[in-house]
Amino acid sequence: MKYQKIYIRILLLGMLGLLCLHAEAEDRFPEKAMLRYAKGFTLEYYDTHKVITVLTPWKDAGTTFQYILVPRGEPTPAGYEDEQRIDIPVRTVVTMSTSYLPYLAYLDVLDALKGHDNFKHINTPEVLELVQTGKLQEIGE
Repeated sequence: MKYQKIYIRILLLGMLGLLCLHAEAEDRFPEKAMLRYAKGFTLEYYDTHKVITVLTPWKDAGTTFQYILVPRGEPTPAGYEDEQRIDIPVRTVVTMSTSYLPYLAYLDVLDALKGHDNFKHINTPEVLELVQTGKLQEIGE
């Protein structure tokens, strides 16, 4: 009887340990970007969030910018309360330059595009279709 209680306790502790290991092993961001050529920013992965640090926002800049990417509905990680928070996945996008439009079309995420600065210089066919059907808001002059 005495050995049976000890055996049950060891078994329960072992099971609890396995559950803890499983919880720790769960990767919230299994698909990680591998930066090969980018030099102007870094991307760091943590258990609960990602951090993008823009190292050179413009030529000879004396400052950096940090953006905290947090899964939607999760709290802001401690120590990042004053940083710019972006809930992921991103639901809506507004662009101020036509440079981004072909990439949004290529990534097949134009359904998130809700506005653009000025329609005058848009030449991405898929975005022009959004303009013509009234699905895109012009937010500039």
